Amino acid sequence: PYRTVNNAVRGELGRYPLVHDVFIRMYDYLDRMVKYSKNTLLYDAYLCNKSLMENGQNNWLNAVKNGLNSLGFNNMYFKNILENSSKSKLSKSTIRKKLRKIFERQWLQDISNDKKGNNQRNKLRTYRNFKNDFSYENYLNYISNTPYRITITKLRVSCHILNIEKGRHAKLNVEQRVCTKCNLNMIEDELHFIIMCPMYSILRRKYFTDISNIFPMFHNLTDPQKLNFIMIFCLNESDTANITAEFLHKIYEQRRE
Repeated sequence: PYRTVNNAVRGELGRYPLVHDVFIRMYDYLDRMVKYSKNTLLYDAYLCNKSLMENGQNNWLNAVKNGLNSLGFNNMYFKNILENSSKSKLSKSTIRKKLRKIFERQWLQDISNDKKGNNQRNKLRTYRNFKNDFSYENYLNYISNTPYRITITKLRVSCHILNIEKGRHAKLNVEQRVCTKCNLNMIEDELHFIIMCPMYSILRRKYFTDISNIFPMFHNLTDPQKLNFIMIFCLNESDTANITAEFLHKIYEQRRE
């Protein structure tokens, strides 16, 4: 859905920005250009770009140089490329690992920080409780039923119809986004919806029994721990993913009525 936060989409899929591939291709192209025969048009184009850069004009060589600097590689590495020197030369795999490490650190920081102002918090405040590593989620393979899988993803990335999200679009304070399906006067967030709301108690009781038969320790967990356990373990284990998806989809459809 178009309202889904990019960091959540990337986190679920374990997909890195395409700009990583673009930069590595630029680096690789430069590395190949300096090796071409000096009587070729390609090498002449390289010399022209190099001259422009040395005269203070921005071009794609500057982008490579600045990109390497931003990754923590000093100008010596860029100079070695231009001189076609094998000394301290960077491999593409080294650059890719560095790009991913920096991105993962920034990704984790982004989903962990709350926004300030207008009483608006990070939309991924629930997501960050059970998603702390940047990797592909197995439930996307385990759950073959497309409507079930869509429901799971909506609930995980907070792109759903619960009042915690609908109220955000209406610019309501968090404490005003209460559940209208029960009389507990609690905020209708993912925890309340999946674990606590009495409206879904019959379906929840059956599901909790099924899960407790597989994981006996489940019934001893606190409510927040149960939500995290469902999102982390139950959805990513082949023997529990589908029964979990069925339960969540049923209560979500009941919520829509």
